[in-house]
Amino acid sequence: MKFKAIYPAVFYYEENGFSVIFPDFDSGTDGENLEDAMYNAQEFLDSIVATYLDENMKLPEPSDIDNLPDDSDFKGYKYFTTLIQADPMRFLEKR
Repeated sequence: MKFKAIYPAVFYYEENGFSVIFPDFDSGTDGENLEDAMYNAQEFLDSIVATYLDENMKLPEPSDIDNLPDDSDFKGYKYFTTLIQADPMRFLEKR
């Protein structure tokens, strides 16, 4: 079964690495460097979407990357926003 869901992620630089926020899930992850943060963001999104599917919960509608609300928490940080495609099937197949 093929599944596609694409969600925006906000990566922002901190002294000890990067933090990643998924606004549609009000949660996120981090990494010591950008490579770690990207890997952890993919893992986070895949696992949370798998959990929603496994629990028969309605997934949030993905936000439009161009219309994300301004977040005062990001002021003063260097940050960028990108889209990440979820691949929850690898987690669901293990259950």
